Amino acid sequence: MSLHHALRYALPGYEVLQPWWYWSNEQGNYFSANELRLFLRLHPVLKGVGGHTTRSYANYEEVVGSPVFYFTFLREPVARYLSHLNHQVNKMGVAWTVEEFINETKFNNLMTRRIAGCDDIDLAKRRLKDDFGMVGLFESYDRSLVILSDMIFGVPDALHYEHMNDSESEAKVRFSDLSPESQAMIVENNALDIALYEWAKTDLFPTYTDGYVGDLETDLAKFKKDNSEFRYSRLKWYFLRFCKVYSERGPQKLAHILVNAKQ
Repeated sequence: MSLHHALRYALPGYEVLQPWWYWSNEQGNYFSANELRLFLRLHPVLKGVGGHTTRSYANYEEVVGSPVFYFTFLREPVARYLSHLNHQVNKMGVAWTVEEFINETKFNNLMTRRIAGCDDIDLAKRRLKDDFGMVGLFESYDRSLVILSDMIFGVPDALHYEHMNDSESEAKVRFSDLSPESQAMIVENNALDIALYEWAKTDLFPTYTDGYVGDLETDLAKFKKDNSEFRYSRLKWYFLRFCKVYSERGPQKLAHILVNAKQ
């Protein structure tokens, strides 16, 4: 139920950026304003970009010459942390043990670092509140999607998604299966993210629900009913996949190579 799938399907010209760095969470490994400038020239119908390498502090506004609508969905940090481990083991083929992953500091407080650019929770809160047009919650996915759809498209049901899970058969590390010592270390490693998430859930996200124009509960109920039977048009889906491959191997790659060759 990828947010990127829903956005690409509803907004042709929205591109999910390829992470060219093996560790895109490392400081400095992000999609720069210069890359955006060149990417726009190579992709004249670009409507928006998303992905792990975007940063709200990258000064994209200077490139487009207007305010940028930033949005993100936060996930409960312990679940996000273990999902990151499972993804790297099952999808990327990195042979982490739980202990090795826990002891690798680059994965700690990942949400705070990506939002603030450092381990500064106050800065992360300030940026989410002042720079982002919307901050959703993964654990309130449908509700967040309805609010985001209304903000971007002016209607609550533009961002439908199809339930697709290609990882159900994969072996996964679960928090409940870990030793108390490992559980305590994971919580300690992500203390900033846990505090940031709790603040967003109790203080920030309610401002979007309170400010929703219309009957959110009615719109949400209708969205859930309609979305339960939603299926992507396969013709459009394959066309968009072709566009994705072309974008990653063409304009995106060329922009990345040319910009970084000058540095």
